[in-house]
Amino acid sequence: MFRQALSVTMSLLLSVPLWAISAPVGTVAYSNGVRIGNEPATNGTSLYNGDMLSVNSQGKASLLLNGGSRAIISPNSQARVEREGSALALELMSGGIAISSTAQSNVEGKVADVTFRPQDPAKAAIGYMVFKDPSHPVFYADRGDWLLTTASNGRSMVLHSGDKIEGMVTNAGNQNNQQGETPEQAKKNKKNRKLAVIWIGTALVGTVTGLALAFGQSECTIGNGPGCVVSPTTPQTPQ
Repeated sequence: MFRQALSVTMSLLLSVPLWAISAPVGTVAYSNGVRIGNEPATNGTSLYNGDMLSVNSQGKASLLLNGGSRAIISPNSQARVEREGSALALELMSGGIAISSTAQSNVEGKVADVTFRPQDPAKAAIGYMVFKDPSHPVFYADRGDWLLTTASNGRSMVLHSGDKIEGMVTNAGNQNNQQGETPEQAKKNKKNRKLAVIWIGTALVGTVTGLALAFGQSECTIGNGPGCVVSPTTPQTPQ
């Protein structure tokens, strides 16, 4: 019986392709008040595709991603790590993220249906994604040019170094209940709704976000280097 069970187990393992075996996509270089799922994250914790990170109101997280890109997650934030083809995406649900991209690491940010990536992946770049409130994300290009692509309408735009733009998260498709639809249809339509971002105004020149405690030089000291986003200027309070 044991041999039969072992044979079945080995057959199942051998049937799994090598690409399906999960490999780390980075590490938590610095953790203070950070959880991955329901478990606390410590310095050096490995990051895997699909991991959901939560940072409490007094916390900070510095991530070192494969290829050398770095990210800092601010207090009161929630973000998911996702592998999408050759790119590693950091999807922001709340709070803020600073992304420092290198030529050796294809990393991008996401909010709802918006993708935020360096326009030239061969050049180092620094960008910020911050929710000013639960429904209004703001995108900043701190160093280098950043490409914003909105999936719901196919629109793309470039934020040049020093530019920012604000959006509003809304439901895309089936926004209003159809007249005469049954409760079951309404429930199905609600389930099929996807979040999208509509832009408020055009790109403006402005200071980067005012999350200095999370993104400022103090984080470089606390994080002891490897998870630090190095910026030419310390972020200031938005005007």
